Amino acid sequence: MSRNLPVLVSISALALVVAAVNAQQLPGARAIHPTFEPGSGPVIAIDQAHKNTERSDLRGLEELLRADGYRIRPFAEAMTAASLTGVGVLVIVNPGGWKGPDASLNDDEALAVMDWVRAGGSLLLVLDHLPGPRNAARLTGALGIRNWHDGYAMVDMPDSPPVGNIIFWRSGSLSAGAPAVGPTGPAGGVGYQSVDAVLAEHPITDGGRPDGGVHRVATFVGSAFQPPPGAEALLTMPRRAMSFAPQETPGARPVFAADTPRTPMGGWLQGAVMTRGQGRVALFGETGLFSGGAAADNRLFVLNLLRWLARQP
Repeated sequence: MSRNLPVLVSISALALVVAAVNAQQLPGARAIHPTFEPGSGPVIAIDQAHKNTERSDLRGLEELLRADGYRIRPFAEAMTAASLTGVGVLVIVNPGGWKGPDASLNDDEALAVMDWVRAGGSLLLVLDHLPGPRNAARLTGALGIRNWHDGYAMVDMPDSPPVGNIIFWRSGSLSAGAPAVGPTGPAGGVGYQSVDAVLAEHPITDGGRPDGGVHRVATFVGSAFQPPPGAEALLTMPRRAMSFAPQETPGARPVFAADTPRTPMGGWLQGAVMTRGQGRVALFGETGLFSGGAAADNRLFVLNLLRWLARQP
C-alpha cells in the first residue's frame, strides 16, 4: 500500500478497515542465514528512472537483500539492451508513480525488458493500488497480462466494513476455527484470514533454507490481476475480494462511499511467478510485502522469492 496517498473514508457511507502499514511493517529481528558471502551475490537493480513511488519504503528491502549477500544498485537510466547488461534481477515498483503512464516505461523500454528476460534475465514487477496498474500497462501487456485491475483490492465482509489487509495461509497452516480477522504481525495489525486466501505450495514457500518454510504472507491493500497463460499462482484472493475504484481528483485523497464502483476479485491473484524464454518473472500487486518488515512470514517469503529469481537451489 502506498504511504504517499493515505485513504480517506466517507464514514456516513462506507468505512474501510485499512490497518496502517507503518504499524505492521517494522523491521524484523528474525535471523537469516545469508545465501551469499557479503557483496558477492547477483546484482539487483531497482528502477528509479520512472517517477516510481515507494522508493523510501524499499529501503527495508534493500537492507534485507544486502544482508543476504546481494549487490544492490539503483537503475536510473533508460532500459536498453546495453543498460541491462550485467543485471541479475531487475526490480520495478510502480513505474509512473503519480505522474501517469507517460512517466512510466515507454514501448521501446518494455520491449527491451522483455528481450532481456527472454535471454535469461529475472524481473520482479510490483504494482500497488490505483494508479499503478494503469501506468504500467505497456509492460504488463508485453508480459501477456490482459487484466490487472486499477483499484484498491480488499475483502468485502458480510457483517462489518471491508478489510484491506489480507493474510494468505498455506494449506493446513491455519488453525481450525480461527477468526476471520487475525493478527498480521507483532505490532498489533489485523487482516482477513481464511482457507480461501491461499498461499500456494511452491518451492518459494517450501523453503530450501535453514530458516524453514513460509506458512503465511500478509499484504496491505494493493491490486489484483488475472494471471497470464503459464503463470503459477502464489497468492490467490479470497472469494469475497473486491477492487474498489473511487473517483480520482488530482491532488486529493481518495474517498470511498457506498456507491464507489467495485469489481469482484475472488480467485484473482496478488502474487504469481512465470517463465518467459530463458528468464523468470515475479508479479505482485502490493508493495508493503516488500518493505522488509516483520509481518507474518513476509521476510522469509521475500528472501525465498529472490533466491528463485536468482536461480539459487
